[in-house]
Amino acid sequence: MSHLRRGIEPVVVSVILIAIAVALAIAIAFWAGGLVSTSGRLKRLNIENIYATYDSAKNEWTIYVKGRNTGSDSVSIVEVTINGKPYTSLNAQLSINLPYTIGSGEQFSFNISLPRNTLFSHGQTIEVALTIDNGAIFKQNIKLP
Repeated sequence: MSHLRRGIEPVVVSVILIAIAVALAIAIAFWAGGLVSTSGRLKRLNIENIYATYDSAKNEWTIYVKGRNTGSDSVSIVEVTINGKPYTSLNAQLSINLPYTIGSGEQFSFNISLPRNTLFSHGQTIEVALTIDNGAIFKQNIKLP
């Protein structure tokens, strides 16, 4: 049995290690670049005030929603739901047209006219949810008077 075993040449080892280091550096650079680009465009709404009134003459509730875009990018409200159902399926009306765009730092306000029907009653707590253009949902509960 011969003892002529040889290892990998030091130059080849150096080239392999350098190639691995460069590949890792490129991967980390792309990952870090993705973090920076997405964190620079934060989309966020803050519902600051929400309340409801009842008009017995019209037999409907009016839900008032007021808030602010607290993100660093403009947002568009693309859907409004009540208890998980689109407002249109409940014969409700919005005082704004969707999509409704709000600039960074700007306030927004609108109201929802919700007719009284068998689905809702006085004293019931309902959930109002605003869906924005990136799919994020901002929810707030309110008790009907």
